[in-house]
Amino acid sequence: MMVQHKISFRAAVAVLLAVGGVIFLAVSCAGAKGLPVLAYQDRIADASAILAAEELEENDLFTVMRFSSGSLTAEALITGSADFATMGDAAAVNIASRYPDRIVLLWVHGDGYDRHRLVSRNIPPEKIGVKFGTSTHAALIAWLQNSFPEMYGDMQPQLVDMAPDLQLSALDSGEIDALAASEPTPTIALEKMSDTAAVSLIVEGRQYPVVLVSTRKALEKYPEAAQILYDALMVSSIRVNHAVSNADVEAMETLVEVTGLDNSGLTDSLTHHRYGIFPVDDYLEEMDTLAGFMLESGSISIVPVWSDVVR
Repeated sequence: MMVQHKISFRAAVAVLLAVGGVIFLAVSCAGAKGLPVLAYQDRIADASAILAAEELEENDLFTVMRFSSGSLTAEALITGSADFATMGDAAAVNIASRYPDRIVLLWVHGDGYDRHRLVSRNIPPEKIGVKFGTSTHAALIAWLQNSFPEMYGDMQPQLVDMAPDLQLSALDSGEIDALAASEPTPTIALEKMSDTAAVSLIVEGRQYPVVLVSTRKALEKYPEAAQILYDALMVSSIRVNHAVSNADVEAMETLVEVTGLDNSGLTDSLTHHRYGIFPVDDYLEEMDTLAGFMLESGSISIVPVWSDVVR
């Protein structure tokens, strides 16, 4: 079954090349030089991009760069190291606020209404590590304002500004007694620390999109690249869904290797996400709310004018 899915994917890529990539290939140099560059994340929210990047690189359609966060992919895009970049909603809001004349939000290729979770050793938590100015921070604040009082009364925990890669060791050492983060950090915490429990930071109406962003310059330079990337991500989204049901073993192996999760953790983390291709317009109300939160917290200086940055 796995081989059949792989052949199907490669056949789909071949069709896409024939239909949408011939002109692009004709004007591109062989190998990496002259190819557009895709910057993507090794986080599970970017699962479809992880699979797409592998195939695009193997077929000499894109040069790819792997990063551990959306802030780094955004930096690669703005500095010109990358032509296309995947990033979470907060990074997308940030880059749209700072560089509206240079970037374009193309589409959303994943989301997950409960992909932000709080993992705690103490109930109620007293000291929570969370990265300030992110959608996780916004979700945590909303949860503390709406759900926390009903559960625990007037007590308000202390919030500590802390990057996700530091939260696990801080929770393990007792520096904090809870962390708030997007997947896969909560799943890793639950697997490594048996005395922990998780709470989903679900906020009504919020899906927490993962966005594909490009520059206007790149879209002009590589007129066929966006369509090729769109098609590859669409096929890879199907493969991710097959991986969840164990119907695409090779996709699962690739995701395990890139994310560093084991099979169990990967499967659990994938269930907190949805993969596909969705219009950015569907998420603008949510992203505008996040932009307002980021403006209040000092992460951005102006709320983006969405019509200026959405393709």
